[in-house]
Amino acid sequence: DSAAITETGHAYTITLSDTSVDAGDLATLDGKTTVDVNLTNVTTLTGTFAELVAFGTDQANFSNKSSIATATMSAGPIADAAEVKTLHDTIRSTSNGFSGNAVVNLTNATTISGSYSELSALVTYAGASTITNFSGRNLTDDTGSSISVANANTLSGSTTGTVTATLRTISLSDSAALNETGHAYTITLNDTT
Repeated sequence: DSAAITETGHAYTITLSDTSVDAGDLATLDGKTTVDVNLTNVTTLTGTFAELVAFGTDQANFSNKSSIATATMSAGPIADAAEVKTLHDTIRSTSNGFSGNAVVNLTNATTISGSYSELSALVTYAGASTITNFSGRNLTDDTGSSISVANANTLSGSTTGTVTATLRTISLSDSAALNETGHAYTITLNDTT
């Protein structure tokens, strides 16, 4: 119904009756009123990752957000793992008016890229079930830096998807500690024989 509002800049008091809303549509609605939009009935946010990140940035323009339980992105890659962490932390922050119990659902994400530290932070959240459906995502360390065998095992152990990363220079015997097969590791051996 709110799409029928044709102008912007007015002081409309708006409470949404929807339980599931698209973050892109929320951004459009936010531009039509100078008053915070009431999300008291909303339990699920959907949208592209960029739309969900934008909602996190503009969350102060919305009130009564404590019913939001899940943020689910539509299909596609995530180019910045750090932004996933920021979104996660934002929608779980009670100081921002959220319940503290919301989860980020990554079931539709294809590949998540970032540094090892950024990706491992998501692994930790997935282990705590505050990020759901993390397993099955492809993980790519796109920094150009190298990671240890233990780091590689941390990432590969968290997903059934493919891990792409450059490993530190190792010996052939060191490589035996790699736990899984089928990943896209760039490996340089330091053995001479």
